[in-house]
Formats: sequence, structure tokens, C-alpha cells
Amino acid sequence: MFATSALPPPSPIDALVGRRAELAALAGSLRGGGDRLVTIAGLSGVGKTRLALEVAVALHDMDGLAVLWSSPDSLHPTSVRASAQLGAALRAGLDALRGHGAGTLAEVIADQPALVVLDAWSAHRPELVLALLNDCPRVRVLITAPDPLRLPGERVFPLGPLTVPSRRQTDPAELARVPSVELLTRYARQVRPGFRLTDANLPAVTGLARGADGIPAVLASVAQWLAVYEPEALCEQMNDDPFGFFEGLRERITARLDTLDGAERLLLERLSVLDSAWSVTDAVSATGLPPSTCARLVRALLVTGLVRPASAEGRSRFGVLSLVRSLRCAEPATVGAA
Repeated sequence: MFATSALPPPSPIDALVGRRAELAALAGSLRGGGDRLVTIAGLSGVGKTRLALEVAVALHDMDGLAVLWSSPDSLHPTSVRASAQLGAALRAGLDALRGHGAGTLAEVIADQPALVVLDAWSAHRPELVLALLNDCPRVRVLITAPDPLRLPGERVFPLGPLTVPSRRQTDPAELARVPSVELLTRYARQVRPGFRLTDANLPAVTGLARGADGIPAVLASVAQWLAVYEPEALCEQMNDDPFGFFEGLRERITARLDTLDGAERLLLERLSVLDSAWSVTDAVSATGLPPSTCARLVRALLVTGLVRPASAEGRSRFGVLSLVRSLRCAEPATVGAA
């Protein structure tokens, strides 16, 4: 048996940007066991791990919940402040959960409240997660993965990129607060400590944020190039070659596209030519498919991360990532309101 207060999550090394709504929704969902199995799904680099870490911190701070963190790399340790014996037992149990069996971990947790975080989980035996939930009635499981597990009781939380600035936004103070611009500016100051937003460079910086689609990992990579480029020059270069400033980005998106089934691929192809935000009704018009079919396919594309919500005066609007549209070399047309 272990003391819950002795098992906090790993400590974040930076501040979370632009995820307040997502954090509140996930923490609220997992508090009190309302949802016991939640999967944060989305593209690689969109910030699934960082959000999961913030959720774990929130639940530990609010409820003293024990956090058992499992990651395939060494950046986030399995546990901190645990005794050597307990730490070894937790590592063994989490490793078993990833590949062979959940029994050891269930014996350690028993009937105590705990949050198990399976970061970048790619095990081929999701039934082991169900076994853990069944054996430990007060445990909650938070998973980050490209795709849902499709298990009974699983709540899928599609995580899209950070909000990007609208072309209609012109107020400098408002643009500076757009999450993708805020994060890009923070990253830029790591390579150019004196960097700041000005009236002169703001159009280029907002263009870079849009060109990176608000994906945190892409924003971080783009910012590194500000060590050798002015924002205006870098924006021009990215317009010419959007994949040239992030190693492996083209391959990542191509691999994601390859996971689509025929209906999803057809819908994405039809929607990729739409330059403005679109609705399910627009998707029906573009494809001729029944509304229920289009709605299901749009939902599936949101989970893949290839389609994102696009704010449009409170209405349900969406957009295909600009990087996806660039990859498909689509000719733009205009449908709906931006």
C-alpha cells in the first residue's frame, strides 16, 4: 500500500499556453471518477503529453490523488518521492501494463484512488486497461495516443492545435493574446532574447503561426529559424516550402493520411479545396453524402487531427489543416464564413 500524497506527477518545466478550456474539461471529467477512462487523441506534436501532465498536476493538487505516470522516454519519470521498493514495483507494473499484464500494478493500487497516465501508449492489448479498471474500482486512467482504444466506457478527447489568428483580426493587443502567437513569441525569445512583437513584424508572426497550424511542436521548430531569419523573410520561405522547416513533418502527415479509410479520404479531398471555414451542411453539399454520414466522418477526421474546429461566431465550423491542404496541393475555393 502507498500514501497518495507521496506520489505526485512529474513537474512541468514550462507554463501551459492556451489550454484552459481543455484543462478544465478533462480535470472535471476525471475528478470523482465521473469518467474513469479518457484518451487524449490527436496528431503528434499537438501537445497531448503537456496537457495530460497539467491534468495530472491539477488532480494531485486538488484531491491529493496519487499519479502513476508511464512514458516510453525518460523525460517524465514513473514516480517521484517513492521509496526504491515502491518505485520498482510501480515501474514493473506499468511496464507490464504496456505489454504483458496488469496484475502486478493492480496489486499495488488495490482499492486506493489513483490516476494512471499512459503517455504515448501504443500497446496492442487494450483489454489490459479494462482489467486494471475492473480490478481497481477507484483508479482512473488517462491515455495519450494518436487514436482511441475503442473500449467500453472510453471517453475520447480530440485535441486540436492551438487557436491561430484570423485574417480578420487586426488589433495588435488581441493578436498577441492568440495562443499560437503567444507560444511562438515565447519560443522566439529563447533564440532571440530581445524579440518582441511590433506593428512591423506582427503580420509576419501571425502568418508564421497560421503556417504552423498552431501545432506546438511545429511552432517550436519554426521559432528556432528566427535565429537566422527575420520574421518577414521566414514567413516568405515558409509560404514557398511549408515542410522545409520541420524535419519529418511531411512524413508524419502523410503517415496520418494513410490511416484514413476510403470514405474519410474522399471527404478530406473534397473539403481540402475549401479555403474558408465550413460546416457539416457544407460537407453534405460538397459530397452529396447523407448528413448523418457526413457528421460521423467529420467527427472521425477531428479525432485524427487533420481537421480542426474553426471559430465562427459560436457556430460549428471546421477547417482542414493548412499543412494538409499544402500537401495535397489543393486549389482553394470559398464556402461559408471565415
